[in-house]
Amino acid sequence: MFAALLDTCTLWPSLRRDVLLSFAAEGLYRPLWSTTVLEELQDAETQKLIRRGISPDTAELRAVKLIANMRHAFDDSEVPEVSTNSP
Repeated sequence: MFAALLDTCTLWPSLRRDVLLSFAAEGLYRPLWSTTVLEELQDAETQKLIRRGISPDTAELRAVKLIANMRHAFDDSEVPEVSTNSP
């Protein structure tokens, strides 16, 4: 099985994320992401829900739950950040 690094623009919007994670759940590939990617995704999801009229507190809770569910379902997907800066 191959692994693919998914960044925030791949995991958001929701429909694309759902399709890609469904493929991963079927074992077609192993998704990888960083803590930063999940933080950016959480923020994007929160802002989307607020724009749709959800209260900020509820929007944040829903976004936090999304990230928690992703971490639980794919518990080996979070990888360390890789620095691209050369000394």
